[in-house]
Amino acid sequence: MGILLGWLCFFCFLGLAAKGIARKAGMKRADMIFMKLHKPLSRGFLLLGGGHILAVMPVFRTRAGGLYISGVVVLLLAIVLILLCHMMHRDKGGWLRWHQVLTAAMLLGILFHIVIYWMDFQAYRRKIVCIHLQEITISSLADGEYVGEYDAGYIYAKVKVTIRNGRIQELSLLEHRNERGQAAEQVLADIELTQEFPVDAVSGATNSSKVIQKAVENALMGGQ
Repeated sequence: MGILLGWLCFFCFLGLAAKGIARKAGMKRADMIFMKLHKPLSRGFLLLGGGHILAVMPVFRTRAGGLYISGVVVLLLAIVLILLCHMMHRDKGGWLRWHQVLTAAMLLGILFHIVIYWMDFQAYRRKIVCIHLQEITISSLADGEYVGEYDAGYIYAKVKVTIRNGRIQELSLLEHRNERGQAAEQVLADIELTQEFPVDAVSGATNSSKVIQKAVENALMGGQ
C-alpha cells in the first residue's frame, strides 16, 4: 500500500508540473485544463504523500534513512508552496520565481527518493540471493545456548537455540522484522520437530524463511 500511495503521489506531482510545461510551451488549452486540476492535484499530492509516510512507518527500521528524510523534505516543500501561493498571490512575479525554485527542489527530492529506494531494494535482493544454507548435523552440536542473527535489510531475524544431548531443546525467535513474511516463522517449528537443518521454506514467505534459517545457521555454527 505504501509503494502504491507513493507512485500515486508522484503522478499527482507530474500533473502539477505539466501545468508549467504547458504554459511554457504556449499550449493554452492544456494550460487551462491543468489550471482547473491544480487545486485537486495539490490536495491529492498532500493527502497521498502523508498517507504514504504513514503507511511505511511500520517498516521504518528496515529502510534507508535517506528515504524518510527525502520524503519528509518533499512533503514540507509542498506545504511551503501552498502557503506561499496564498501569501504571495498578489506579487505574481515574486511568487512565480519562488514557485519555480521550490518545484525544481521538489523534483530533485522526488528523484533522490526514488533512486535511494531502488538502490536499497537492489541491495536487499542481492543479500537474499547470497543466502546459502549448509546442512548441519544437530546431533554433533555441543550443549549450550546459542544466539544468531541475520540482517537482509528489509528482513531481519534473531534467534536463540538451546542444545541438550545432541538435540534442539528450544528454538526461540527473539526478533523478526518483516512485511508479509510472518508465516515463515513456521520453519522454526519444522526444524525443532525434524531435528534437521535446513528445512523447506514456507510457501509465500520464501525470503523470510531464508533469513530466519540463516539466523539459525549462524547460531548453530557456534555449537560446532
